[in-house]
Amino acid sequence: VVLPPGSLSLGSVDHGIGTCQPCFYVNTKIGCQYGSPCKYCHSEHPAKNQEVPSRQKRRTCQDFVDQFFEGCLPGGLTPLRIAEADLQRAPGFPHGDEVAGKYCLKLLRIRYKAMGIDLAAEGAGDEEGRDVRRI
Repeated sequence: VVLPPGSLSLGSVDHGIGTCQPCFYVNTKIGCQYGSPCKYCHSEHPAKNQEVPSRQKRRTCQDFVDQFFEGCLPGGLTPLRIAEADLQRAPGFPHGDEVAGKYCLKLLRIRYKAMGIDLAAEGAGDEEGRDVRRI
């Protein structure tokens, strides 16, 4: 495999324009088994600092979002953006903990996606803003 100058792998070719996908194995103890033919980028990428609440807070958030979501089902699901605002106003939302709050919103989006609701199409509701599909 002949690579352009400065490319560490086939996936590194687009590194300069930012459309590459990093190889998860290149910086491990054993390294990437594919080497230069790897379709993923072997160049350096900034680390993603994704804050996650503690295990106990995650469980509390999951219970909170589950209870909120189940309460929404009988009346039909609202569009996601409205549900997010409702979730933030619900008693028990962790307002003082930004990380836990973001985690709750992430869990709500995951629940919507699991129900097969297109998160991009939010205009498909009735006159009151409720989703026309009934669960």
